[in-house]
Amino acid sequence: MGGKLFVAIAFTAIGLILCPANTWANKVGQISASSALGENTVIPGASIDPSQGLTISFIRTNEYVQQVRVKRNLVDLQFDSALPSGSEASPGAKVIYVSPKSRNSSTFRMSVVTNDAGNKRRLYQFLLKVASTEYFTVEVVPDSVLQDGQPGVPGAPAPDKQQTQTIKK
Repeated sequence: MGGKLFVAIAFTAIGLILCPANTWANKVGQISASSALGENTVIPGASIDPSQGLTISFIRTNEYVQQVRVKRNLVDLQFDSALPSGSEASPGAKVIYVSPKSRNSSTFRMSVVTNDAGNKRRLYQFLLKVASTEYFTVEVVPDSVLQDGQPGVPGAPAPDKQQTQTIKK
């Protein structure tokens, strides 16, 4: 038993040396709701890591995703809950998981329709790019949550500065 315990401890120590804890960290970027709604006249950008994908959360806005429009030949979408359909009484999802189908660097728009508790519909827009990033989660947050009104993810794509806003922290 002592030998097995030594081997287990040795492998754990080697793993920690080879893969420091910060390589496992999931940094979370934030986008203000008003920015993603287009109130700043530019579309916020975010990168989708080719191997990890991107998680977009509407938990903090307390809204339910009703519909997502995106070029389905570029990405796969998954949700934390079923989206509503004619035969299903689901309120919708709060989290979208976006996985690229290709490692090729492409930029595309994604539209998300949500409903809040008062049944108010909102249309969010995102400009997404397949590119390596250290941020695997982006949460859409109410403007009141943000200090400076310009939240986001450092290094997010802005392929056309005239039409997009790079989200930064």
